[in-house]
Amino acid sequence: MKIFAAVCLFYVSQFALGNGTPLDPTITPALFKTNTSITVTYDATGTSLANLTAAWAWVWIPNGPDAKSNVNPATGNSSATDPAKFVKSLVNGKTLFTLTFTPDSFFA
Repeated sequence: MKIFAAVCLFYVSQFALGNGTPLDPTITPALFKTNTSITVTYDATGTSLANLTAAWAWVWIPNGPDAKSNVNPATGNSSATDPAKFVKSLVNGKTLFTLTFTPDSFFA
């Protein structure tokens, strides 16, 4: 299960690479179980990603369970894509994109 969680986080961390701008996520808590609520945060301050109005995590696991939200958010049903939508916020001058989810539910 640890490998599964690591693979999931790897693909969630690819959020920023679709734009060609590498960002490292902050994941809290650092250690968690599949039934623990976790938060993935990207600090997009000073990058072109800070100008995005919305962002979604695209999670794809080869030969594994896809996330229920593994649909195109531009054309998909919003009730399916909302669990993968990052919340954009400005905190102390920083542009943050945050997603909180429980792996058990996200990949059920």
